[in-house]
Amino acid sequence: MKENMDTLSDKLKEMEMSKLDITEECLKWKLAYQTLVSSSNCKKSEDVLNAGEMELAVRNCRTRDSGVRDLQSPDDSHDVVSQFLETKSELETLKVKYDNVQSEKKELEEEFTELKENYSLLSSQSKTVTALCVMPLLVLFTSFFLAFYRFFSRLTATVEPR
Repeated sequence: MKENMDTLSDKLKEMEMSKLDITEECLKWKLAYQTLVSSSNCKKSEDVLNAGEMELAVRNCRTRDSGVRDLQSPDDSHDVVSQFLETKSELETLKVKYDNVQSEKKELEEEFTELKENYSLLSSQSKTVTALCVMPLLVLFTSFFLAFYRFFSRLTATVEPR
């Protein structure tokens, strides 16, 4: 019975620790989202939590259930802050890359539209040239027809008397 109690209490502690980890991860994502929103709306950096507020929020999260988990050392909170700052800088670089890709996409769309117009122009010109090249052949074919068949040569008065 005591072993079952120990096993259950260990499982409970593990579950509470995983709950705290999930809560910390949620906090990180919220902060990353705030950073992204503020950078996309060009707001002042006052709306985003600074490093000190981030550290305080992490400590509050960790000490909320103080019976479950001891407060970690300040080095760990600095690691979290440094990870947050790294993520923030990565988000900023990704935003710059995204803007570059969007502008390049717009340029390529414009170029594609221009190429499409040029293709349609060349296609219509090709059809016109083909039609105009066939015309002399039709005239030649008609003239042979009229010259060598007796019925047609009588109609056109090109028959030679015998």
